[in-house]
Amino acid sequence: MKINGRLMMEHRWVMEQHLGRPLTQQEVVHHLNHDRLDNRIENLELKASHSEHLREHQHTAAWLCVGCGSVFYSKPCEGKKFCTKACYDATHRGVYPSRGLSFGEPIPAGSSTSPQP
Repeated sequence: MKINGRLMMEHRWVMEQHLGRPLTQQEVVHHLNHDRLDNRIENLELKASHSEHLREHQHTAAWLCVGCGSVFYSKPCEGKKFCTKACYDATHRGVYPSRGLSFGEPIPAGSSTSPQP
């Protein structure tokens, strides 16, 4: 769409009208339902940067908890190593012995998801 003689994406224009200010070049408007044609304000969310927007689109993966060895799910960008805060606390109190688990790598698809002894 054209606004004041310049070409502008509709979702950015809708967000600018809602905020009452122009968007910066770094700001990204995210479509919550991933339908880029649905530019209703309730479907739009402002992200401060492109990297913040990319984190929104990362898929959830299965991970092994470093403490208890159980499987939990999170996005890679969250950097979680424990399934719960309680598990984190128990591990740091020495309740769980070191299991030699490697964190930082998702569980490969199709592998067994049962905790190893």
